[in-house]
Amino acid sequence: MLELPSQQAVFRYSTSANKRPESQYPMSQGPYLGLPTIGNGMTGIVFKLEESRVVKKAKQYLPGSLPDPAHVEYINQINQQTLENEIQVFKRLGSHEGIIHCLLTQV
Repeated sequence: MLELPSQQAVFRYSTSANKRPESQYPMSQGPYLGLPTIGNGMTGIVFKLEESRVVKKAKQYLPGSLPDPAHVEYINQINQQTLENEIQVFKRLGSHEGIIHCLLTQV
């Protein structure tokens, strides 16, 4: 079974994503370094694992990466909570045609 670091969710998807250079996406680090980045939102980044699987990671800013250091911890907590809320939505929706399937979560 695939083990994920904290604050992750693995999804199955079937839509083709627009490819962008990885340099456009911040924080491509950790266990996903080198994986194609297919999405970059306000609170998370989506990495391609396989042809029909992706992992979504909550954005986590490093100390000193924002103008106000006091904001880093707060923003990281909000990003994590947003992913946790999204995971709960997928669990409540269950499996339905037209909704991507959440295979595994870890927060």
